[in-house]
Amino acid sequence: MEIILKVSYQGGLDGLCGMYALVNAYMMCGCEDGEDILLEACRALAKSRWPEVLVKGTTFADMQRMAKRCKDVMGIDHVQLRYPFKRQAPRSNEVYWQRFHEVFKDQDVACAIIGVEDPMMHWIVAAPEKGHIMFMDSKAGEPFFQKKQSSLVAGSRKQKPGQWLINPAELILFTRP
Repeated sequence: MEIILKVSYQGGLDGLCGMYALVNAYMMCGCEDGEDILLEACRALAKSRWPEVLVKGTTFADMQRMAKRCKDVMGIDHVQLRYPFKRQAPRSNEVYWQRFHEVFKDQDVACAIIGVEDPMMHWIVAAPEKGHIMFMDSKAGEPFFQKKQSSLVAGSRKQKPGQWLINPAELILFTRP
C-alpha cells in the first residue's frame, strides 16, 4: 500500500497574502515593525470578515481599509496612499502598462500593491529597482519570489497559459511626500 503524503505550507491554506503584501510594502517604505503592521491590518477588518478572510482572502476594499489603518494608527506620516486606477481602470493590457509605467516615473513612488484575480485571488508588490520594476510575491521560504511583467496581464482574460490575470482597477500606490 502506497501512502501519498500531502503537506500544507504557509500561505497554502490561508488568504493572508494581502496582509503580507501590506507588510512588505510598508517595510519598503522604511517601516521596521512588520509584526505591528500585520496586527493593525488584521484589526482593520470587521469581525464579520473573520474567519472567512483566512480562506477567501482580502478584497480591494479590505486592502484600502487595512492600508489606511496601518498608516493612521502607526503614525506613518512619511507615506501617502493613492489609488490611481480605482475610478478609471485602463481598458486594455497595453493601456494598463503604459499608465502603470507613467505612475512609476514619479521619483516619490516607493512601491505598489497589485490585485491578481487568476489563477487565484492574490496580492503582489511592485517596486522600482535600478531603472526597472520588480514584481514580487511573498511565498513560503522565498519572501521575494520575483515575477516578470510578461507573466502578468491586465484585462478580461489571459493571453498565454501560465500568465496571471490582474485586476486593472486594483493598484495601491505608496509614495513618499
